[in-house]
Amino acid sequence: MKPLSGMTVIEAGAYITVPYAAMMLADMGAEVIKVERPGGGDPFRRFDGNTYRPYFRAVNRTKKSVVVDITTAEGKKIFRKLAANADLVIENNRPGVMDRLGLGYDELCKLNSRLVYCSVTGFGNEGPYRDRPAFDTVGQALSGLLSLYVDPENPRLTGAAIGDGVTGLYACHAALAGLMQRERTGTGCRVETNMMSASMSFLEFWFVNYYADKILPDMYRKSQINLSFGLRASDGKMLIIHLSSLPKFWEGLLVAIEAPQFATDARFSTRPNRIENYELLRAELSAIFSRRPRDHWLKVLTANDIPNAPIYTFDEPASDPQVKHLGLFYELKHKNPKADPTTMLKRPVWIDGQTGHEDALAPPLLGEHTFEVLKRHGYSDSDLEKLTKSAIIEPCKDA
Repeated sequence: MKPLSGMTVIEAGAYITVPYAAMMLADMGAEVIKVERPGGGDPFRRFDGNTYRPYFRAVNRTKKSVVVDITTAEGKKIFRKLAANADLVIENNRPGVMDRLGLGYDELCKLNSRLVYCSVTGFGNEGPYRDRPAFDTVGQALSGLLSLYVDPENPRLTGAAIGDGVTGLYACHAALAGLMQRERTGTGCRVETNMMSASMSFLEFWFVNYYADKILPDMYRKSQINLSFGLRASDGKMLIIHLSSLPKFWEGLLVAIEAPQFATDARFSTRPNRIENYELLRAELSAIFSRRPRDHWLKVLTANDIPNAPIYTFDEPASDPQVKHLGLFYELKHKNPKADPTTMLKRPVWIDGQTGHEDALAPPLLGEHTFEVLKRHGYSDSDLEKLTKSAIIEPCKDA
């Protein structure tokens, strides 16, 4: 049995943050009912094409899709019925939207005193930014995160949706804490997080260090203080080494690169000196590593117990021996042959040695479970026919 088996989650989420959090809850055994809008569902479904694009599938496995227009009286009634029988509602609308619909925590807890309600916003439920729209890069920018990745001389945005992912993790963390409190007290609660706060919390190391030392970190500060280096070998392939603070890693590196002279070089003989002269050391190492192919360096670095890794592009990790040993990639096939299979990653949490990925289901087609879920909540075939004709609900058109 998975940790959340028997629990029901109602997801009123879109794009990445809440769908990602809800997917993690589904991975742990919860039944996740994803409530989507008529006429297209979660906007991420159509981010670059039809309603079953990879962007959507990446954060929506093992869920049930129910299409309901919750702006209508009947649609609100359906949502309330779902929430009355749920353990958790999780949503990422702007502050006040669910309250105006009569579907906020204050109303739903009257129907279900054990309900945990998780709300995710851009900036929080109060304050001057309360009603602003927010996406990943907005949270990254306000938190200071982007300053660690953007070259001020050429301010182009790079990298992944870190703000979305981090906020999703904190939302899952909040939801689990709320469920644990409910189990202890018998009463539900409201938990919340927001993208700006979550992104800043993720950077707490940097804020603590800034207020202690008053040194503004830039995009190279991390590699300087932890003595990590990106290097290119003679075959053009890249790798990294990360020396950190233990003397044995520096000493092992000098053996691996056959450069004992650096041990007595005043510029590099102590860790503070190596940090102060980071760019000089980087130049020396770059020259050395350019003389031999990457496989050579990975072999000798590993033999000398130096933290190292190749810098992979996304077509390479699946062939890595450790990734293959852990079996991190697997394929989910939908029962509808028209739906593309989805290559996904196992949940990175093992419980008693198991990830539970064997029970994962392919991401749902839009409205795939509308009739199934509503029948379970007391709606008859004639009810469903009327609701469909009035466009309050929407069954799957691709079934």
